[in-house]
Amino acid sequence: MIGKAANRPVYSLLATDGDPLTRIRVYASGGVEYAWYRRPEDLIDEAVRHKEAGYTAFKFRIGTEWKNSGITVKKYAFVPSQDA
Repeated sequence: MIGKAANRPVYSLLATDGDPLTRIRVYASGGVEYAWYRRPEDLIDEAVRHKEAGYTAFKFRIGTEWKNSGITVKKYAFVPSQDA
C-alpha cells in the first residue's frame, strides 16, 4: 500500500543505503537425486550441469540420508576443546 501511495515500486522503498537492485541472483539446489556418499563425484557432476544451465551459485543438500551414509555428528562435527 505504501508503494502505491508513493507511486514507487516496493524494492525502491526497501533500498535505504544505495540504489536498489532490479535483479536478484538465484541459485540451483541439488544433492538429493542420488546417494552422493557412494560416489561423491556426483556432486561435481551436478554442479557442472547447473553451471552449464547458467547458474553461478549452488546449494547442495547432502544430509538427507544420514542414517544410510555412516556419517554421524560425533564422527564429523568439530567440537572445540573445553580446555583453555
